[in-house]
Order: sequence, then C-alpha cells, then structure tokens
Amino acid sequence: MSINGITPEMLEGAPTLYQIIPSLQEFIGDMPLLGHNLEFDLKFLCRAGLDITLDKRKFFDSYVLAGSILKKPKWEYDSELGCYSPNYDKPYDISDYKLDTLCRYYAIDRADEHRALGDCIDTARVFRCLLQEKIDTTEDFDA
Repeated sequence: MSINGITPEMLEGAPTLYQIIPSLQEFIGDMPLLGHNLEFDLKFLCRAGLDITLDKRKFFDSYVLAGSILKKPKWEYDSELGCYSPNYDKPYDISDYKLDTLCRYYAIDRADEHRALGDCIDTARVFRCLLQEKIDTTEDFDA
C-alpha cells in the first residue's frame, strides 16, 4: 500500500490472479513480452498458471537493457563508514535502474505510476529511449 497506494477496499470484488490467467494467456498469445524487471513479474504469473514456454517467444526487459547501456556508480568499500557504498565521485549515468529513475533520466512524465496501464506505457517509452540510445551508440561505433 505504501508503494502503490492500493488499499484493501480497492481490491474488494476484484478477480484473483488465478481467475484472470486464462484471459491473460489468450491476450498475449504468442506475442513477444516486454516488461521492466520482467523476471520478477513472470515468477508470480507462472506460479498462477501462465504458460510462457513457446519456443520462439521473445522477451524484452528494459531493466536488463538499461544495465547494458547505462552505468551505475561503482560500489566501493568506505573505510570511514565500515561498509560498501556507491562512489558518486566517479563517472556514472544513473543512480539505479528503477523504472521511476529511468523515466526521470529520459524526461518521461509519469502520469499514472504504479498502476498497470501507466507502468506498461512508461516501460514502453523507456524501452524506446534505450533502443534509440543503443542504436545511436552502435552507429557512433561503426562510423
């Protein structure tokens, strides 16, 4: 509730995950799947009965793609603190790969964050930005 603002009252009368799996299965068919930290969501969906085992299904994860394109600060041992912490003194692109952080980095307004449709739209927008950045850096490398 503290993350997404969804209260128990909002869930009253809503179908369970197990009840919507058949319609979700039909909806996705054999289409590719895009998500942010996709493995996390797929664990819940597969436990509930979603079958994503098509041989040719493509998976795209904006979290993983961000990790291959953008640099986070390196974690180094801080003897004063007695623990590891991010070193913000060395060059980095972004502090973490959370969807909200990536949206801020790419100046994407989050009108409906932490809601299914809003997060899907934001993930697609971030994915498009990451793909463009990947294309741009590849073109620079090839030139």
